[in-house]
Amino acid sequence: MKVNLAKAKAAGVTITPAGPGSGLDKALAWCHLAVDALLGTGATGKPAGAVHHMIRELTAAKKPVVAVDIPSGIHPDTGYHSGVFVVAELTLTLGLPKRGLLAAHAKPSVGVLKVLDIGYPPALLKGRSLK
Repeated sequence: MKVNLAKAKAAGVTITPAGPGSGLDKALAWCHLAVDALLGTGATGKPAGAVHHMIRELTAAKKPVVAVDIPSGIHPDTGYHSGVFVVAELTLTLGLPKRGLLAAHAKPSVGVLKVLDIGYPPALLKGRSLK
């Protein structure tokens, strides 16, 4: 993470600490949509701290959300959440759909599900559904 942060700073990306007072609410006010890439499939438990705050700000903004891989706060295996989660209109999942994204109860949080090809070898995908 430190390496990527240094690269972002070197590229001129403005870095703002997350959490209350970060200005996220103001940034969300003028955007047309938001991209959720806060948490990945390895995240467990209820989102806390700055991530919890960002999810709440994103929800309050009422903007369309595109989730990368999985909406933050949704469990990849079960599709359940612990109360703090992103509701996406579109989820662009990577490689293969996660089991939880296909659960009927997760559909309102997942929205439209699209699987993005990330170059898995065809032999690995043989017999797997990409729908």
